[in-house]
Amino acid sequence: MVRTHGVRKSTAEQSDSTLGVTVVIPTYNESESIERVIERCLTAMETSGYRTEVLVVDDDSPDGTVDVIRQRYGGDDRVSVLHRTSDPGLARAVTDGFRRARHEVCAVMDADLQHPPERLPALLDALESDGADVAVGSRYVRGGGIENWSTYRRLVSRVGTRLARLVLPKLRAVSDPLSGFFAVRQSALQGVEFSPQGYKILLEVLVKAEYGDVVEVPYAFSERNAGESKLTADEYVRFLDHLRSLWGDDGGRPVTTRRFNTEDTARATGCDGGIPEAPDVAMVTAYPPAKDGLADYAKKLVDGYAAVTRSVTVLGSGADDVEATDDHVETEHVWRKDDPRSLAGLARAVWRARHDHDVVHFNVKPTYFGSSNALRFLSLSLPLFARLTPGVDIVVTMHDVFEGVDASELDEQVGALERLGAAVATQLVLAAGPVTVTTEPYRRLLESKYPVCDVHHVPHGVALTDGSRAVQTDPFRVLLFGYVSPYKDYETVFEAFDRLRERHDAVELWVVGGDHPDHGAYAEAVRSTYGDREGVRFFGYVDEADLPDVFARASCLVLPYETAPGVSGPYQEAKARGLPVVVYDDEAVLRATVETGGDAVTTPPGSEAALADTLSRFVEEPERLRRLARASVDSDDPTMTDVARRLVGVASEGDL
Repeated sequence: MVRTHGVRKSTAEQSDSTLGVTVVIPTYNESESIERVIERCLTAMETSGYRTEVLVVDDDSPDGTVDVIRQRYGGDDRVSVLHRTSDPGLARAVTDGFRRARHEVCAVMDADLQHPPERLPALLDALESDGADVAVGSRYVRGGGIENWSTYRRLVSRVGTRLARLVLPKLRAVSDPLSGFFAVRQSALQGVEFSPQGYKILLEVLVKAEYGDVVEVPYAFSERNAGESKLTADEYVRFLDHLRSLWGDDGGRPVTTRRFNTEDTARATGCDGGIPEAPDVAMVTAYPPAKDGLADYAKKLVDGYAAVTRSVTVLGSGADDVEATDDHVETEHVWRKDDPRSLAGLARAVWRARHDHDVVHFNVKPTYFGSSNALRFLSLSLPLFARLTPGVDIVVTMHDVFEGVDASELDEQVGALERLGAAVATQLVLAAGPVTVTTEPYRRLLESKYPVCDVHHVPHGVALTDGSRAVQTDPFRVLLFGYVSPYKDYETVFEAFDRLRERHDAVELWVVGGDHPDHGAYAEAVRSTYGDREGVRFFGYVDEADLPDVFARASCLVLPYETAPGVSGPYQEAKARGLPVVVYDDEAVLRATVETGGDAVTTPPGSEAALADTLSRFVEEPERLRRLARASVDSDDPTMTDVARRLVGVASEGDL
């Protein structure tokens, strides 16, 4: 248990001592400044009377930092170099330095002279004369300061400091817990298992180390002397993640977050992972009676959660004004589409959920909150807000990935600014991680573009079906399923169907699905143009309870998606029900469908002749339909219970 500690301001003067100190200096591309740093350290410490080792911990700098040190100090036993070639990062470099240090005190400073080496003796004097275990160089006590910073940088620093002190109660008496300039006794570090992230290693020390008092020593933080700053936008994300991970280690409050058994959750299905204590889950999602694919998916997932959780609460839309009737589901109507004020209501509901829920699962597409880009962007900040809510685990399911859409297929109104906004919004969601996606290619895609992310592949999942029905062949019936929207190539399908009827006049085409909420005019135009054609029938939205009959009476499902978003759900539904599928031969679409398992027939995008030929062969070769159906049924997809179990495991992993 970490003992209660006070904070005093040191007024100690230098004094001779037999105390030994290892000055740990992490470096990456600091060849221009490293000699000056070492010289100033040695000079300052030589006059102080402290036995000194300067330990440079280098992350394999390509600019020759290590060579500079070895050439200049190769025969000087006061200077050592630890050359690291793996697991890079400033915080990791510092903790490796702790382990290699020769002396009983470790001091930490940057290599860019933003921390004045001349203040090192003051840190050590504070430890000796005040009997403290940790001495922190502070910019925010009397005598300290910051030189030549813009108002923006000062604001960011202050906000970060206040956030750290708010989230971690043990830090509230420390004025500068984000300082990179400090000294600590090795005795306080014994047996501590650090999990360093980013640049703020002092956070780890103050939260995890076993120490008594902390004393703060003023210093003036200077501008970088040479080289380039390593601070990027990603570091701000890592900082938030670091605060979240340290929450449960902070001795300033009881740890109340439940932990689940995640031993087997590395596998995609998570079928064998046990949950010894069933959690309470809150889902932010569309939900029936809402009429869309996301709501239907949520209903199936809630049924899966019922098997592995104690309770499920749906935080749904105020438009979904019919209460859920399942015993294991409670609904709260806390937001409304196209109403910015309702996002505040949802944020309050998530904040309340921390008292009686263990997991909050965001299962909402940004388009569900509203039609404007601004509102969609704001909605994607909610998971990040929730992540900073203490006492609850967060998991986000991304059904659509903007990066999975070919740029040539985007609407002409999606310009550079919109793409930048989409990328920033995606990073906001990833910062709220862990995040799950329904296809492995999506996981690889996000990890390749966004270095700060915790993405897991959790398959779409299927409802339990035996998949053993006989394939419908007479009459041969083509099914189009899902929203009627401009993202699907209906024109090619209808023209191909006309060609098919010229060869087989008894075939039918069923169009099942409601109007896309953002493209009602397009759906009406499609019905007006093609609704009176022979053999074509538009059903509109069909209730979930009636879908088994629809799929049972279809011969094949055509998915004429020109972009990948949205294609996964209908494909998985067809697989579960043993319905053969035709998809466009597009890389992104294939990643979201056949590459997830099962089988499908591909056809060139936009080719009505090729699609007509494919469907004609189905009519003429019914055994081919049966082979495709068997391949889908045999693909061994996880059930919705498996998916629910995996999501709970991923959520708990994200807080470790």
